[in-house]
Amino acid sequence: MRLLHTSDWHVGRTFHGRDLLAEQEAVLGGLADVIADENVDVVVVSGDLYDRAVPSGESVEACVRVLARLRAAGARIVVIPGNHDSAPRVGAFAEFAAAGGLHLRTRISQLHEPVLLADEHGPVAFYGLPYLEPDPARQVLRLPGARGHAAVLGEAAIDLPDKLITVVAALLIAQGLPARRAAAASADLDLGEAVTFVVRSNRWVRKLLISAACLLFFWLIVPFLLFVGYTVKVARSARSGSHELPAWDHRWLMIKDGFNFLAILLIWNIPAALLSIPAALVSEQSSVGEVAGIAAAGGSVWGLAVLLLEPAIISQYMERRFLGALNPVAIIRRARVNLALTIVVGALVVALSTISLIGVAALLIGVLVTFPYASFISAYLIGRYARLTEPLASRAEAVDR
Repeated sequence: MRLLHTSDWHVGRTFHGRDLLAEQEAVLGGLADVIADENVDVVVVSGDLYDRAVPSGESVEACVRVLARLRAAGARIVVIPGNHDSAPRVGAFAEFAAAGGLHLRTRISQLHEPVLLADEHGPVAFYGLPYLEPDPARQVLRLPGARGHAAVLGEAAIDLPDKLITVVAALLIAQGLPARRAAAASADLDLGEAVTFVVRSNRWVRKLLISAACLLFFWLIVPFLLFVGYTVKVARSARSGSHELPAWDHRWLMIKDGFNFLAILLIWNIPAALLSIPAALVSEQSSVGEVAGIAAAGGSVWGLAVLLLEPAIISQYMERRFLGALNPVAIIRRARVNLALTIVVGALVVALSTISLIGVAALLIGVLVTFPYASFISAYLIGRYARLTEPLASRAEAVDR
């Protein structure tokens, strides 16, 4: 059986605002010629058909035409979703598509059900392992101890045939090989995307209203922890490459993230609070008061530094959990990957927090709308920052986990 492996089509991607659909369809449609020339039996598409989780109608139509050309050339097709794809959308009508030779393997619950395709030598089993977001995958697969992408993938593949496990292990080893350190990350932040991704998300009004309800009942503590945890989830989603608001699910994990995040910020701001105490207790006219004033100024500088380093702190939390966000060496190392980007994103987060309070002018209702919206933009920017500044060494260690 002859296989053609392809991935990362990213249909619908633009280049500096220029539409690339025609070029993408022409290039991908050219695979039909390869299929015919090389007598390919099966095409395996391992993720990222689309560039966005919610692709445009034109992108979907272009992708359908490409898949139809590949099928018409004589190849059967096996597809799994990537981190840019929405698995439920890609997998819609999977049972009906399979009858036509297009096999969409998108459900975590079906990981151990192979696609059986036969040739003159007999059947071949194709196991589709889609992109597994660790938290949801842990819930579905009942793997409470699995942490990180590699751990979830390893547990998911443990019952698969030995030869396939060897292939998966080889891929993980290849990702973990030492690599030459790259240059500083490019400050490739699309502010237009960050500002508008909320309104282009699926069911965004509902998600915004849920956030507003959490803020309305913030005095009950748990709703506020849910809101903070959801902003962390937005950042995680952006870090993984998604361009839309995630679902309001796994609420216990969001409460935990919200509590951890607030505790981390509190711990980081303790030095600023301690340095400010003497100035409040002594007179400014005395010599001790002058020293206390200097200490208070130092506390203000510390507080400002924490605000600007907030993207690096949150990024460390997403990668290394609670203790990682309290490691000053790791945070400084991440900030130095691109110091200018760290300062810019930190300043934008501070500015967005200030702008969001303009809703006060529209009384409480304004705050309930502007604050969540600005928080989502900040979380998206931080997620993108985490993706851009993630050191190569950390990526290899994440694979080892």
